[in-house]
Amino acid sequence: MWGALVIFANYCAPARIYRTDHRMNLTVLHSFFKGRLTLLILAIVYVAVLSVPCHASQKYDVKANMLRMTSEYARDVMRDTAEMERFRSLAAEHVPDSTACSQVYLFARGIFRRGDQPLAVDYLKNLSDMLDAGGGDVPDYLVLRLKCQLLLGAAYEELGMFNISMEYAMKGLRMAEEAGDEVMAAQFLNNIGVLHVRASELDKAEGYFRRSLELNKRSGSDYDLYINYNNLSEIAMRTGDEKRTLDMILAAVPHVDVEKSPEDYYYVQSCLGQIYVKGGDYGLAYSCLHNAARNLENLPDKAVLFDAYIGLAELFSGRGEVDSLRIYSSKALDVAEKTGNASLLATYAEKMASFAQKRGDYRRALEMEQRASSLRDSIRQREYSDRIAQVSRIFEMEKARYEQRSFMDDWNPVAVFFIMGSFILVLVGILFWEYVMKRRRDATLREAARADKEIEEMKLRQAEQERERQEKLLEEERGRKKAMQEELDTNNRRLSTLMLEKVKDGERIESLTQMLRGLQSSLGPRASATHEVLRSALDTLSGMTSGDGMWEEFQYYFERVHPDFYRELDRRHPGLTVKDRRLCALLSLDLSSKDIAAITFREVRSVEASRLRLRKKLGLEGDTSLTDYIRSMG
Repeated sequence: MWGALVIFANYCAPARIYRTDHRMNLTVLHSFFKGRLTLLILAIVYVAVLSVPCHASQKYDVKANMLRMTSEYARDVMRDTAEMERFRSLAAEHVPDSTACSQVYLFARGIFRRGDQPLAVDYLKNLSDMLDAGGGDVPDYLVLRLKCQLLLGAAYEELGMFNISMEYAMKGLRMAEEAGDEVMAAQFLNNIGVLHVRASELDKAEGYFRRSLELNKRSGSDYDLYINYNNLSEIAMRTGDEKRTLDMILAAVPHVDVEKSPEDYYYVQSCLGQIYVKGGDYGLAYSCLHNAARNLENLPDKAVLFDAYIGLAELFSGRGEVDSLRIYSSKALDVAEKTGNASLLATYAEKMASFAQKRGDYRRALEMEQRASSLRDSIRQREYSDRIAQVSRIFEMEKARYEQRSFMDDWNPVAVFFIMGSFILVLVGILFWEYVMKRRRDATLREAARADKEIEEMKLRQAEQERERQEKLLEEERGRKKAMQEELDTNNRRLSTLMLEKVKDGERIESLTQMLRGLQSSLGPRASATHEVLRSALDTLSGMTSGDGMWEEFQYYFERVHPDFYRELDRRHPGLTVKDRRLCALLSLDLSSKDIAAITFREVRSVEASRLRLRKKLGLEGDTSLTDYIRSMG
């Protein structure tokens, strides 16, 4: 039979029907059919007759092929023997179309939720090809086709390939509108809005979210309405409209069931609490956040619990309750460390930096900012590496799909069996087979080119974001250093002013003391009452110069300017006396022996002797500057 087919094809076919650029030569094709009009009419009639039994069996074949393919994926890719046997059993039992479609969709959604997006894309594309080829207008298959489009768009969005994701979402929206399926159309509109949010096109995103909202209001889908209001609240938050953010979240509350979706319910409560914190309504904020945290402690989603703890920490930071702030900060850190989630750890570091900055602890703020930046960098780098690897894997799968495709895969086996008995249909198949395959090959190559373009754009965006991040970090670092230097200069000026005032007061008291002593010595022995008054005045002046009040005030300002000085001094030389520590502090301000003598009301030679004794206690060599050594501790 095959010999006859080859002879007939060689007799009828022209010497060349494709150009060198693989486009069909329409002139040759027209000349081929022109002299065989009767034969072509017979071929069309024959195909129409054969299509009747083939179409009748098409629905069953699509279902059987769909279940068989799912069974093979479970066996060969996922290594799940139980799933493989389950789908083989469904195929053998000839279950209804609705059952087969629902089970296949649950399988596809399971792959997507596992995070293996390249495998999800490969499976969903094969499933879509089957449904496009033979699903027809059967309602169950049409709904499954729409769900495949929805999951394909979501998978590409997870991979960061937003252009391809948008194509699938727009195509699915058109299909849903043509089918009159408002529920699926609302879901596509919502996903398109999310993609516009990713692109920072908030006006467009809000338009799609509101269109989705209107459709969901008509269908009465509570959970979808909750998603819509939640997305609209995010847009309001990004635009800084706190009132509208609150309105949207309050509108979402009635549409989430605490029994069916407890994590979503308490997530909304946590969001409400954080908005109340920003608005300064700490009473309502505490009620919402505390209730959410208490209930989320027994639920698996710890990321939402972390948000509630951070919200409570922020609340107590605003109220100035340091102990409660530490308690909930510690709880948030414990959740982040137990989950091992780097993103939560980065958020924790950012919040701790903000709290430290409010307290004026700039060193701690800088340390936590650097930790958060390091974590964000590692997360971003890992995400980009994972996405590039996943896109490369998708490309390899697409290439394998194309290479494994055969002629028999493009036809219904029952139809092929009958068509092989006809010379006319074999000839038509030969003429169109390479053309169809070329179109599919071109489509695959175009998709591969789009994938390459997405990778290049991703790399360019990564480089640009890295550059902007570095510039922002440098600018923030300069601002922090400037603020810290200004505060340091201010405190130094205060300290210097205090010392100068004390020096002047000491000089005045000393001068007054000398005058009184001169007056006392000039009086005769009979002026005993006057002698007693002068002696009392001299004792009072002596008490003014020997009190510790000046040193306590000095130490207060000194420790604000140099918070680590005494700690470092005690670490290096723990045996120093109080007077030694005071002398070290004065030397760190670069004061001369004369200045120190004036401040402490001592002789210059006494100060010099104290400096020599201090050098010995510190164990300094003769060529080492005492002042430079002490200043190195601050």
